[in-house]
Amino acid sequence: MERLKISVIGGSASTNITLAGHEDAWPSLLQNQKPDSISLKHISKGGLTLTRALDILADQNESDLIIFHFGTSVGWPISLVRMNKRFGIDFETEHGFHQPLAKSKSFKRRILGFFRMRLRNLVKYILFFLGLYKPAVSPRELDDQVTAVLHHAFRLSPKVIWIQHAARVDSRIFLERKIYKRFYAQIIKSLRVHSSENLHVIEYSHPFIHGENYINDGVHLTAHGHQEVSKKVLRGINQLFPTL
Repeated sequence: MERLKISVIGGSASTNITLAGHEDAWPSLLQNQKPDSISLKHISKGGLTLTRALDILADQNESDLIIFHFGTSVGWPISLVRMNKRFGIDFETEHGFHQPLAKSKSFKRRILGFFRMRLRNLVKYILFFLGLYKPAVSPRELDDQVTAVLHHAFRLSPKVIWIQHAARVDSRIFLERKIYKRFYAQIIKSLRVHSSENLHVIEYSHPFIHGENYINDGVHLTAHGHQEVSKKVLRGINQLFPTL
């Protein structure tokens, strides 16, 4: 029996970043669960957005299944590069406002980190009221981007699984929580418009979004989080391919 050809296209949340060397990300866990049934290729690009996924799809061959793992990439504008890192914020990247991947083991560094985070949050609000801290992409553009990604994906594969990754935003300011929630809801709404038996969407419901599944930055997954995602993906594959 020929193995199912699967292409996984995801951001850094689909990798084993910060995990121990013996701990695998969910694509590897999935491959290990069905080594004789599936052949999996994992393409990872940090900061993967919907538009960047289109560039990746343009270079791919046909497969039996494409699995996307998208974060809710709001993409804040880079408008203050000259002030780079003055407030402990890297304005040169769109991830400059994210929390550190892990907490420092040094008590002194953790205290300094706490006050630095407070300063960052103050700067965010100041920039917001100056009209500088806002998403680079309008939520109104998301529907067209989702449609374009699915259109190109279905040209390469008869079936698609879409994982819409949600970050833990409890450590972020109210403004960010509100905007991330709005973006996530809009993407899910756009996906439901394209609902079909060939598209399986995996949402992160509230029970999943807790400390056991996320590392300190609230974006990337722990080993347990990757195991849970692997289970969700496997259920989706079994639904799309009942005879596998």
